Amino acid sequence: MDSSPAISGNFVYVGSSDGYVYCLNKNTGELIWKFETGDYVHSSPAISGNFVYVGSSDGYVYCLNKNTGKLIWKFKTGNYVRLSPAISGNFVYVGSYGSYDSYVYCLNKNIGELIWKFETGSYVGSSPAISGNFVYVGSDDNYVYAFESEPVIEEWQKEELKRKLNSLNTEGFESDVEHLKLRIGEVENENDVRGIEEKIKELKLDLLNAEGFESDTKQLKIWLDSIKNEYEIKEVERKIDELKRKIDERKRIKAEQEKQFEQEKLKQQQERIKADESEKEKSKKQDYVSFPKTFPEGLNKYYSNPEFIGEGGFAFVFKAMSNKDKRLVAIKIPKEMNEQIGEVFLREFGIWKDLNHKNIAKLYNANIHPCAYLEIEYIDGGSLENIKKPIGLEKASELIYNLLLGLAEAHSKNIYHLDLKPGNILLTSDGEPKITDWGLSKIGKYSKNSTLPGFTLMYSAPELISPKRFGNRDERTDIFQIGTIFYELITGVHPFDGDTGEEIMMNILNETPKKPSEINPDAKKLDALIMKCLEKKKENRYQNVSELQNDLISFMKTEYKKSFTESKLRGDVKRSCFYCGELVKSSAKTR
Repeated sequence: MDSSPAISGNFVYVGSSDGYVYCLNKNTGELIWKFETGDYVHSSPAISGNFVYVGSSDGYVYCLNKNTGKLIWKFKTGNYVRLSPAISGNFVYVGSYGSYDSYVYCLNKNIGELIWKFETGSYVGSSPAISGNFVYVGSDDNYVYAFESEPVIEEWQKEELKRKLNSLNTEGFESDVEHLKLRIGEVENENDVRGIEEKIKELKLDLLNAEGFESDTKQLKIWLDSIKNEYEIKEVERKIDELKRKIDERKRIKAEQEKQFEQEKLKQQQERIKADESEKEKSKKQDYVSFPKTFPEGLNKYYSNPEFIGEGGFAFVFKAMSNKDKRLVAIKIPKEMNEQIGEVFLREFGIWKDLNHKNIAKLYNANIHPCAYLEIEYIDGGSLENIKKPIGLEKASELIYNLLLGLAEAHSKNIYHLDLKPGNILLTSDGEPKITDWGLSKIGKYSKNSTLPGFTLMYSAPELISPKRFGNRDERTDIFQIGTIFYELITGVHPFDGDTGEEIMMNILNETPKKPSEINPDAKKLDALIMKCLEKKKENRYQNVSELQNDLISFMKTEYKKSFTESKLRGDVKRSCFYCGELVKSSAKTR
């Protein structure tokens, strides 16, 4: 056995000349799992996150789930991989040893794609070593090589940090949250990401501790109501004093933190002011123009009583009264304008204007004068993101059914949304869903020059993350996202959730989620439908909306006959129409 063991948590990982990688309990030596490669494993395993990376004399680099031994990916080099891989940021570095290969390889550690390879003058008999932004490796040509390694932090990683932060109930910890938001904006490398994730975990603990004070208070009230003797009075008084000390200490710490935060915030503001002044002196020209979170003065002649109601990745949204049509509308205004954002804005207008359906938010108007804006149907019931989950199977099925009607209309025009998520599904006051935000949509066939910045990781299909592995995005991408939403509606959990953005991405690319019925036993009859939507390979999903509608309609007609009867008896015309006319009509259309 030439492989040096690697330790992670309670486990030992090691390769063997029998071709296996072994995972053992480090305390008892008990075998947890073993994975067979194609030849000797002389390489020592390298561990990063939940994954083990190891080379084999069969010429492959393997990525395995460290808990289960499941193969995540493998990459073929030109000859033996005898020495240990090295991990830095999002990349795996490894050398190949043999007469047919003298390369150093850089691979994407999440999906195993080749980033680059460099040919040395002979066998690479050295394991790469990493320091700072550089990778060092030796070759049998007697040279030591240094390569620059600058991990790129993508926008989705920052968005994922923001999502985790926004998911916390942070009442009383507002300054901590603002501080973390400032830090997220300054993220430059993987260490920054990990540092902020640790801070978010610390904030979670603080929040739990704060909730602990509330439970202490409730317990004290119970004791006060049941005091029987003088000893119990003294005991309760002691506990009250102890709780006061805890709370006072918390207040003191919070005051110091807030003071420090204000000082840092002031320092950052001063630095920004200096930077702005310096930029103005260099040039009066700007690559982009930023807009404040206020309603543009030039639009006041068209709209009355504007009110800020929210913001998305690209735009601020206001509610206002149209002076011309005397109706409430939503006004969407870009946060800033540069060439790329302008293209997204114009693309959204070009796509959205052709969509006219009751389950698609209506685009009334758009213009670039006196500023760029979209005038959209105002929908007053909030978004699907805001409703408490899980919800009943019947209500969830009805919501998905209506969303599919809207999607069918878009797909009939060869338009795919590609960013379906609860936040992009608005609800009317009576609960009817409408799809909005078509800015990331695409029309027609895939172009190698097209890009899709800004998609939401939590609701991404595999092909949005790795088109090289899973192919180009199309209508089946929307079906995957619908399946993710449906799953979350009936279980209350996300099928691919994880503690970090990297873990979520790996789950989407490689892991099969639990069946919905394993979380909600009532969902047994929807298991097959939802899991088919969530297939990794597009060819294994429903191939179009009609196929999915057929199965959903069959389920609803069978399961909810009782609902149809009850709605008919109580004179609920809308529900009766839904369960009878709409389903029959759609069933006929899809056959």
